[in-house]
Amino acid sequence: ISTTCGFLNGAYDTTHATTFWMFYHLAKFPEVQEKLRLEIFKVLGSRKEASISEARQIEYLEAFIRESMRYKATVPVNQRINYEEDITVGGWKIPKG
Repeated sequence: ISTTCGFLNGAYDTTHATTFWMFYHLAKFPEVQEKLRLEIFKVLGSRKEASISEARQIEYLEAFIRESMRYKATVPVNQRINYEEDITVGGWKIPKG
């Protein structure tokens, strides 16, 4: 049960962080928000719901999501940095820090 709760909490945290930063970027860059709105309207018209195939047609949406996630990582700690000690992986020395 503890592991399951950990997975669920982790999924919530990353989803929350991703959504937060996407809304932040939409608010900070109104020209991006408008371009995205126009593309969504072009694909959906006045309808409020989209099918998966329609959502895939909104190419700017995917580009926006990817750029938002690239700009602000969804994981709160950079796990690619080794703070503790020098290590060797596949013959490559990776210094701490």
